[in-house]
Amino acid sequence: MEDYKNVASVNDATSTANAVNNNTSLVALVVSIQLVSSIPYAKPFPDISKI
Repeated sequence: MEDYKNVASVNDATSTANAVNNNTSLVALVVSIQLVSSIPYAKPFPDISKI
């Protein structure tokens, strides 16, 4: 029975590690999307200031 508990705890650890990895990759995606979306908006500001 103890062997099964150890396997279950290892599975829990790997699943939580995978969840953390997925969250960090999602954060990286969101940051990269924000950077890419902010680049086009950076160009029109001088034109707006001229108006």
